[in-house]
Formats: sequence, structure tokens, C-alpha cells
Amino acid sequence: MLRKLFVVAMLALAPASIRASIILNEAFNYPDGAVVTVPGILWTNHSGTIGQVDVASGKLNLTEKESEDVNAPLQGQPYSTNSTDSLYAKFTVNFSALPSGANGGYFAHFMVNSTTFRAKVFATTNGAAAGLFRLGISSGSNLATNTFPQDLNPHQDYTVVIRLTLNTAASTLWINPTAETDSSVNAADT
Repeated sequence: MLRKLFVVAMLALAPASIRASIILNEAFNYPDGAVVTVPGILWTNHSGTIGQVDVASGKLNLTEKESEDVNAPLQGQPYSTNSTDSLYAKFTVNFSALPSGANGGYFAHFMVNSTTFRAKVFATTNGAAAGLFRLGISSGSNLATNTFPQDLNPHQDYTVVIRLTLNTAASTLWINPTAETDSSVNAADT
């Protein structure tokens, strides 16, 4: 279950300085219900059954049994794939149940178009101790190409940060970071 998506920011690296700006900040602080039906909200359905992804008590609820995929456009798009800029997303997750299936599935990503997703974040029990799970990442594959080597507990909040480098589609995943130099994993596909 994805609980809150807090910040998506773009970091533009220039030789003499670093610029960063928040291009989406979502607190989900509107009435409970389907995220795509709240008037004036950015979220739209791009596949699956409309109205399944919902907001409850300021949290975005996702389940494996629901087919809906939603997205919110980022300010300043489209972004050039010739750019060395990176997009970062930071959000909090709290799983109420373990992911199922041999390889789990992805639950967050940057959407390029309706069929191309980058920096996909996966939840899986592969490699985790009994009753625990792990998070993984791919740059575009439908399976995690690298998994963060930390077992995670259901019913606990975790801060997840991902980075997508625009010109290479290279993707990186951090869990509970305090700095970009903290432990991370890079997707093995590009």
C-alpha cells in the first residue's frame, strides 16, 4: 500500500551550481474517495479500472488486486532525453500485506507516455526472510533488475527516493536516506 507521495523534484546540474526545484508536491489532503474523481485534482487514469485507486485519511491506497494506474503531469515537461538533468521522487510507503507472486510487481514510476515507464519501483519477497519484503528497481524492465539489500516489515513507514537520469534512463533507489551518498542500488537495465 502506497501511503503518501510527498515530493517529486527535478535537479539540474550546471558546471558552477546546482539548481533544484519542486515540480510536484502532493499531500493527498482532500476528501476520501477515488483519486481521479476529486474535482480540480491532477491525477488521471492511464490504464485499468477507473476509480480503484483511492485516497483515505490523507493517504493514497493501492492494492495488488486493483488494476488502475494513475499519473499526475509534472511541471515543465516534456523533459529532454538529451539533458543530463535528473528527476527525483520521494514518497512514504507502508505495506499492509506482503507482495505476492514470484517476482512481486511495480507500484511507482515516472511515466514517459502511456506505454513507457521509467524508474519502476517493485515490491517483492524474493531474497527476503519469511514475513518480510524488499524493494527493487528497474529502468524500464517489467522485473526488478536490482533489489535493495534490506528486509522490510509490513505495517511500517519507509521513505523511498528514486532518481531517473534523463539522458541515460539510469535509475537509482534509496530507502530511508538522509543524503544522496547513502546506500542505494542502481537498476541493471537502461
